[in-house]
Amino acid sequence: MSSKSNERDSAPHFTAPLLELENIIREVVESGGEFSLVTAGTSMLPLLRNRKDTVVLAKPSGRLHKYDVPLYKRDSGQFTLHRVLKVNPDGYHICGDNQLAIEKGISDAHVIAVVKRIVRNGRTIDFEKSFGYKIYVFFWCRCFFIRYFVLKFRALCSRIKNVFNNFNKK
Repeated sequence: MSSKSNERDSAPHFTAPLLELENIIREVVESGGEFSLVTAGTSMLPLLRNRKDTVVLAKPSGRLHKYDVPLYKRDSGQFTLHRVLKVNPDGYHICGDNQLAIEKGISDAHVIAVVKRIVRNGRTIDFEKSFGYKIYVFFWCRCFFIRYFVLKFRALCSRIKNVFNNFNKK
């Protein structure tokens, strides 16, 4: 959560670990409300930027669908926002948009809420209505091979940059 106050938003803002907010989030979404969180981490880049974007969470309408972005709690206790890539009768295959490793074994019992929209720089990106978001999902998520090559190329460039930086320090 963010401790910054926004003049356009009268809702209270505070910082707390998700573990302390879990029951509140569950209570709010189960009652039909929405809960906003500032994201942390890079696993959902380029969609969600670390500590810059706000996600609006709601109760899923039934089971999750392919390309939904749930907030779920792993068996380890870690909270995660990743995208559903495959729906199985017993669970989901999930992966961060900035990752290649697919996580299996996530069930409905792990799911706390689902992202309905993002607030970025004062602009709202509604997952159901945004044409730009649908194009993003098509190219970045449906065409997984594009992501594979982009992420591998970016990692290679980063390694080359590090080699040159280390060479210049000597």
